[in-house]
Amino acid sequence: MSRRWKKWIIGLLIGVIALAGLVYATRPFWMRQLRIYIHGLAHVRGMEIFEEIRATDEVEVISLHGRDSSRSTGPDRVGDGYTVVCRKMLKGDDARLVMNIFLGLPTHERYALCHNPGYGLRFRGKGRLIFETTVCWECENLTIPIGVFGSAYRGFEGDSQNSKHLLETLKSHVPLAVTSSPAKN
Repeated sequence: MSRRWKKWIIGLLIGVIALAGLVYATRPFWMRQLRIYIHGLAHVRGMEIFEEIRATDEVEVISLHGRDSSRSTGPDRVGDGYTVVCRKMLKGDDARLVMNIFLGLPTHERYALCHNPGYGLRFRGKGRLIFETTVCWECENLTIPIGVFGSAYRGFEGDSQNSKHLLETLKSHVPLAVTSSPAKN
């Protein structure tokens, strides 16, 4: 190996070490940038999903009961490992009704973090899954999937007419699990 290549490799190595040191020294800044990116991604993904949902022709309503960390995926798991208690596939007018009420939920950026969902919803169009979410009326939030970052929470107004209508509509098709707490009294 020539002297010139050795100098180039040593210079590159020093540059990489210096860059790593700079990133490490400014890590609070980079962590903040990552949080801003993820928050923005969740907002944009939420808007995209709400547009895609309009192609829904089936909605699977799922009554949930707690998490089981031993198995977080599969047909009997929703979202972050919530156990399916009971489910029903809605089609036609019933599916459109749930979709329209869901799309009418007034959402906001504020939310609590208990996330003890009573229901999971899977919106499908032409046989493919468009969107899966879990909905918690206790802390008034729902999940928005954001790719490799997992999912983010989006708050909604649990006392709104649409929120109450959605809860009652879901209950009329699939009863809540006994341990779920659907709404604040």
